[in-house]
Formats: sequence, C-alpha cells, structure tokens
Amino acid sequence: MSFRIEEKISVTKYDSIKFIKFFENKGLKKIYNDRFINSIYFDNQNLNMFYQSEEGVRPRQKIRIRNYNNKDTFYLEKKISADEGRYKLSDIINYNKYKNYLTKGFYSSIYGICYPKVIVSYKRSYFKLNNVRLTYDFEINYKNFDTSNINIKEPLRVFEIKCSNVSETSEINNFLGPKNRFSKYSQSIINLNII
Repeated sequence: MSFRIEEKISVTKYDSIKFIKFFENKGLKKIYNDRFINSIYFDNQNLNMFYQSEEGVRPRQKIRIRNYNNKDTFYLEKKISADEGRYKLSDIINYNKYKNYLTKGFYSSIYGICYPKVIVSYKRSYFKLNNVRLTYDFEINYKNFDTSNINIKEPLRVFEIKCSNVSETSEINNFLGPKNRFSKYSQSIINLNII
C-alpha cells in the first residue's frame, strides 16, 4: 500500500479553462482519453461514513462500486483516509457479486451492513505536469439510489492533485488558490437531502 498526497480544488468552469490554458504553456499534458465514471456509494443506516467525512475523522473509509465508460467491469473500492495519508484498495468483482451488493448490502467490519445510497457520475480528464498527476472532473451528477429519477447537476468542477511530495504542488496551488474540501459523496448526500 502506498500513501499519496491528494488535494482537491473545486473551481468554476471559467477558472478551469483558464487553468488548463495557463499550464499547457508550462508542460501540462493530457495522458489518457477522457472517461465516464459511475460510482455507487454505500453507507450504513446512520450515514456514519458521511458524518465522519464531514467532521474530518481519521481513520475513515468510503465504500463504493465504480465502473468506467459504462463497461461491465465493476470495482469494489475502499478509499481510506488515515493520519499517514490516503490510499485506495480496489478489487474487480463479477456481475453477480455486484448485483448482490446492490440488493443485500455490503458488510464492513467498521460500519456494519452498508447499503447503496447515491449514484455519482461524471467525466474525467487525466493530465500530468512534471511529477504531478492531475485529474479534472466535470459534468458531475448526483442521483439518489432509491429514487434515481431525481438528477442534480453540480455547478462546480474539481481538480485533484496527486503526488508524493507536497512541494511539487506549490505552483498549481498558487494559481488556483487554497485547496478546499470537496467530497462528491458528501455533496450528493447534502444536495439530495438524504440527511
């Protein structure tokens, strides 16, 4: 398991365009094709993962099932925030296991039985600037898992800076301003009035 630095910065559409143009002149390169990401987030009946995230409790986890470009490959992911840093555990699961988790829930030794709560979907662009990896998430949408006919669009876009050394992010942070806490899961729970 390797810990990494992850900083999220939410921006307007206008600021994101300015950022990309500015850093293209400094060597920002697109490293993969854009992907459509669909994540189903799980939580227990008390929404402990949501509240721990809001309060900044460590250690904490987020549990989700993710797929890319609407393909039939599903990843069960545990995103862990610890005092030492953040890391992610990911396992490919088959379709039967995927359906089973959606109907019967997922057992966590920390949170107990967790059920699907929200669906978060968005497009992601992948960039690299020197040793820093950047992802750019846009067209973010939130749906309640139980009543998926309600779709809320997130007006902000999100840059996530991923690197092993915080000093590598200083030029990016100077341009974008201070990092801010932005959790798509938390935003979906709040915007869909699930709490």
